[in-house]
Amino acid sequence: MFTATLSGEIHLKSNRTQKRFIKRITPSVALAAGVTADRVRRLTGNRLVIDAEATDDRMARVARVFGVARANHIQEVKDFDLDSLAAATKEVWGTKSPLALTEFG
Repeated sequence: MFTATLSGEIHLKSNRTQKRFIKRITPSVALAAGVTADRVRRLTGNRLVIDAEATDDRMARVARVFGVARANHIQEVKDFDLDSLAAATKEVWGTKSPLALTEFG
């Protein structure tokens, strides 16, 4: 899975315009990701979640869609304790993330 972060200008518009823009951009994001529109959903605020494998090529195509600022890899963590989150972060990002070096307890 990965997310598409929408451009910040969207939230300067009225709620009605925001909803209309997001409704129109969702099929474009789905087409760029190579999935059906039902696999793209709004997460919160200015993020869309794309339920598809997060390949570099796919994320680059989504990032080029008009109105999308960037695409980011995400990983669902079912266990919510902080040590598990830190371990999952280290697994994905290695030592690039400060959270990967942290132990909680």
